[in-house]
Amino acid sequence: MNKYKNFIWGAAIIFFYGCAASTTNLSPVHHKDNPRIQTFKVPSLDNIKLKTFSVFPVSRLKTEPLLKDDITEMQMLFSLRNIFEIRGYRYVEVTEKPDILATIDGHIQHKKSCVPPATLISPKWFIEKTALKTYVPGNMTKQTFTVPHNTVGTCYPVIRIDALDPNTLKPLWAGIGIGTANNSDLRISSQTISIFLLGEFPKGPLSYVHVMAPFGFGFFVFTNNGNDYYPTVFELIKDSPAHKAGIKMYDMISSIDGIAVRNKPVSEILKMFQKELGKKKAVTVFRLDKQINLEISPRFQ
Repeated sequence: MNKYKNFIWGAAIIFFYGCAASTTNLSPVHHKDNPRIQTFKVPSLDNIKLKTFSVFPVSRLKTEPLLKDDITEMQMLFSLRNIFEIRGYRYVEVTEKPDILATIDGHIQHKKSCVPPATLISPKWFIEKTALKTYVPGNMTKQTFTVPHNTVGTCYPVIRIDALDPNTLKPLWAGIGIGTANNSDLRISSQTISIFLLGEFPKGPLSYVHVMAPFGFGFFVFTNNGNDYYPTVFELIKDSPAHKAGIKMYDMISSIDGIAVRNKPVSEILKMFQKELGKKKAVTVFRLDKQINLEISPRFQ
């Protein structure tokens, strides 16, 4: 039972995409390498007790934000909210005087580079045949071939996240990250960069481990098209109730007990799992191009 109590699935979120290539469920968010990040914080941040947060459009704070599209900005703020909630902070409206006011800004560039043709030389083994029709160990020679020129395109999403003092609007913490992605939609390719950045932000006081531990899996809210966000399985304990029920890594949950979860934040989804805790949960998941209905019988801690 201790393995469920020690179920720290948030760490898996930070490092998930090293193995994400095994499914097309998450193919749009692949990065060619780890995002490069840099963070900054005021010295007093470690001594401040932060519990609540809200998100706020950076376009209302800056005269020249990088994000020009209001809808894209709101979608990325929704993603930012989910990351803060998974970090243990409670979301409140701006009017409720949060401890943190978080904003996000960013842009994406697409660059093409031409790889010139190249002549390569590689070893080639050949076998000699004797007059007696027997074979002897071969010798090595060289072969030359030409690789034709080709064009390579790369997307470079850049993200900046700021945690501000809501009273003074002065920064408490800032993070900047850049990635090399295969998707030109900033809403999609920025997700993992944001997760890496906020992995450097102090954890909040809330812990959702006790909610998901009886089920034996963890999730994070992700999007594959920028418009539809689903809780996606990123941690699965072997022989847990979820594992025995047929849940697999990278399953995207579409409903819980018949209630759609599309575009619901982390906190609301957790409440759905916590409701009538101890009873079976009917879960519908997207797995590649299929919808699968499963039932999970949670294990008592």
